[in-house]
Amino acid sequence: MMTKKFLAILVVLTALVALAFLAPFRGSQPPGSDNDSLPGLQAPPESLTESESQAAPEPQDATPARDPKRPSLHSDTSLAIAIDRAAGYLATLPLTPDVYWLAKRVGHALGGEFDAWKDSLELADYRNNLAAFGYPQEAIDAWIESYSSPPPLLTPLAVPDGLTPLPTPWEFDESNLREVIEVTILGLRCTVACEPATVEALLLNLAEPGADYVLTHQMLSLVLAYQFDCISQEEFEPLRAFLATIMLQELLGDIVFTDLTAERMAMLSYAGLTNWIPESFIEMAIDMQQANGRWPEVAVFGPDSIVSAPPEHTAGLALFALAHVWLEEQAAQH
Repeated sequence: MMTKKFLAILVVLTALVALAFLAPFRGSQPPGSDNDSLPGLQAPPESLTESESQAAPEPQDATPARDPKRPSLHSDTSLAIAIDRAAGYLATLPLTPDVYWLAKRVGHALGGEFDAWKDSLELADYRNNLAAFGYPQEAIDAWIESYSSPPPLLTPLAVPDGLTPLPTPWEFDESNLREVIEVTILGLRCTVACEPATVEALLLNLAEPGADYVLTHQMLSLVLAYQFDCISQEEFEPLRAFLATIMLQELLGDIVFTDLTAERMAMLSYAGLTNWIPESFIEMAIDMQQANGRWPEVAVFGPDSIVSAPPEHTAGLALFALAHVWLEEQAAQH
């Protein structure tokens, strides 16, 4: 009995001693501890009044907002860097309707930061320039507006085997210019109304493929007509394969990267045939790009040609093609 009582007294005394020993440490951190390691658990220092505590500044996000004119895919691949650079370069310039159309379509396709980028693009005072080439006003307006219409869903085709390269040294003369304008106007008119006479004239034109820029504009007009339901799939598919095969042969004949190379690549992509662009030409486009987002101005026309290709035209075409290569790579990975 005495032993149990003695033990109870001993336990009580031990507890009192422990409390007395720990009292100086209550409410304080052990020496060397990090007060930030438990955010939200420690109270404000007692030296702050209630008003001072309420006035303490909220922590701010130090990440600055991105410039919409400098979008990024946030990838360190050479393809993504080339796309970012080209987009940044085009955002510094007023763009002609054709380049504006290309860039807007890229923004729609890539999304993300490129959505704000496409909305920041500036359209040049183009009317006198294009009217001088013979484009009617309604065709010019249609070109600018058609970018917002969803592109047609096109089934990729197998790459044809055993194609012979077709090098095409070329003089861009008055007759070539008329051919380009004629077929482009037919395609643009299809974005406004599918007049039977316009559709018939377009199909007759496409049945006789041209070369170089005439051929690329034939493909442009073909896809526009199909996009706006002016021609049927039965009419579209044979012409798509036919024109694209000749275009690929011409592309294979390019030994340096020029504006025309970029246009061939872009129009293959627009026709849903990005998979037809040889890997060597994708690498050539990336390797030839300059740090400022431009491509070198390589002469594509002969000395008697009546037009030249401005660097922003080449950049718009290359951006269009490379963006679609990127999209195909991303789709394959997911």
